[in-house]
Amino acid sequence: MLYLWRNMIPNKMTIIGRQEEIKSFQKVYGSKRSELIALYGRRRVGKTFLVRELFRKELFFEVTGLYQGDMRDQLRNFSKSLALKNSEIPKDWYSAFEALEKRISRSKSKQKKVIFIDEFPWLDTGLTPYKSDFRIDGSTTVFILF
Repeated sequence: MLYLWRNMIPNKMTIIGRQEEIKSFQKVYGSKRSELIALYGRRRVGKTFLVRELFRKELFFEVTGLYQGDMRDQLRNFSKSLALKNSEIPKDWYSAFEALEKRISRSKSKQKKVIFIDEFPWLDTGLTPYKSDFRIDGSTTVFILF
């Protein structure tokens, strides 16, 4: 269970507990390799909050899957998160991740980057072939550190 304590500053939360998870994430972030972390569990326990708080400064790209969105909606949302123009909505997931790869390669920062995909299962519309072997059920947060 994730416990939050409201500070004296309005709308400011602090993580209380989760020391084991925080230590694991910091270790992975400190490694010299790229890493993929799938964080899953019941809804409304603080998975998204935990990632956003821990990696606030390192977040390079973040997208949240749309509940019951079709493939076009998901791709439009992905391109909006990439700050692409409306005319540049990818036609498929291959093109979408290729656009993300281009954005990463244009980055001048040598700092490790965090790619954050929230509500990952919602991206799967049943017609999207992008994750055939990557099946995760339930509420899932995926983030990649490289």
